[in-house]
Amino acid sequence: MKIKEFFKKHFNFLHQMATSYGAIAVNILIFAFLTPFMLKNLGKEQYGIWQLVSNISMYFSMGALGLGNAFYLELNQHKADFAITQKLINTVFFTFLFVGIFSLLFFGIIIYNFDTLFIVTADFLTKAKFTFLFSFLAFLVVFLFGFFDLILLINHKITTRNIAEIVKICVNGLGSILLIATGFDIVAIAILYFVCNTSQIFYNFYISKKLQFFSLNFKYFDFNYLKTLYKSGIYFFLYTLSVLVIMNTDNILISHFMGAAYVSLYAVIFRFVTISEKFIFVINTVKTPKVSAFIAQNNFSAVFDIYKKVWIVTFLTSTGVAIFLSLFGIKILEIWLGNRFEYDVVLIYIFSIFIVFHSLSSVTAWFMGGLNIIKIQSIVSIIEIFANIFLSIFLYKDYGLRGIALGTLISHIAVSSWFPTWYLIKYLKNKLQT
Repeated sequence: MKIKEFFKKHFNFLHQMATSYGAIAVNILIFAFLTPFMLKNLGKEQYGIWQLVSNISMYFSMGALGLGNAFYLELNQHKADFAITQKLINTVFFTFLFVGIFSLLFFGIIIYNFDTLFIVTADFLTKAKFTFLFSFLAFLVVFLFGFFDLILLINHKITTRNIAEIVKICVNGLGSILLIATGFDIVAIAILYFVCNTSQIFYNFYISKKLQFFSLNFKYFDFNYLKTLYKSGIYFFLYTLSVLVIMNTDNILISHFMGAAYVSLYAVIFRFVTISEKFIFVINTVKTPKVSAFIAQNNFSAVFDIYKKVWIVTFLTSTGVAIFLSLFGIKILEIWLGNRFEYDVVLIYIFSIFIVFHSLSSVTAWFMGGLNIIKIQSIVSIIEIFANIFLSIFLYKDYGLRGIALGTLISHIAVSSWFPTWYLIKYLKNKLQT
């Protein structure tokens, strides 16, 4: 009886968790089969090119300048007020449209100078450029319409969001396998990636219009309102910028100094980090609506309690993952990818340690964002950007791939792993005393 009551009481939380982990599990299964399949049939360089253009496209998302986070906070406060939400949605959308148009200039510069910016074999240069083209088009669609996904999150439609994600992953992954099996290359995979992302984004857009009535019309764009959004949004931008540098710059540095073929090994091992953190961060996503509600009610005691619980769960989970990868990471790679690479156990150790520190600092950043006190986090993150790039380049000279990985790890531990956490705890304790 108690079990039945428990499931009834926590039904929404449980099925949100189930679909969230389901999306991650499907993503891992597809990736686990697709990666060796791509390496076997397309080779290291084409796989490295795919990772490279994905990283470059991620940098274009900096054009959002933190508006997505400011949009979430503002909508969470005023979602019942049609006039404000209409102005908010149109101001953000048309700002993204202007930035997207402007980003075409940088796209043109990069694609024109692709062969001088990155080391790519002449035989694959044209494929690399076309792959970048469709990857960039996918970015544009996600950039313009992706923030509507936040409407689903605010309205507790996490399961709907997750199911759409699962369908997209399956179609894109299985479609890519079919394309490769029938003789197509990374350009065809990039086209499919564009189609799948566009379909998911417009589905989420359709659902969001049902949940939050609005119409897209430039007459609702308000420049003064945009300036108020940027006052808080700029700090989210600075933090997002640092995350992009941490998670994507390594591959760009490797492709510049060593060539796209070397990106493959580094990207495959670093995938342990991204997969692990997806599992670890599920609880953040599921807890977002509840934490947002407590913040809106100024219930800082409840916020602090959730933060402590999430931090402890994240620490235990990330530590377990790190130990597991340190012990079995090489064996997993050998079983998974065979003898295509000379695997470096030191890289495994570095990334395992990084998982723990980065997971914990991400939890702190998530709560600071919700509390709209991201300024300190963003300043610290900017310092980490320069430390990361400097150390990675400096250590690369003597240690190669290990040096680039060490630069990322050392800069993160030294700069971002402790101060924001100390600041957040102090902030919440002060709120409880007032």
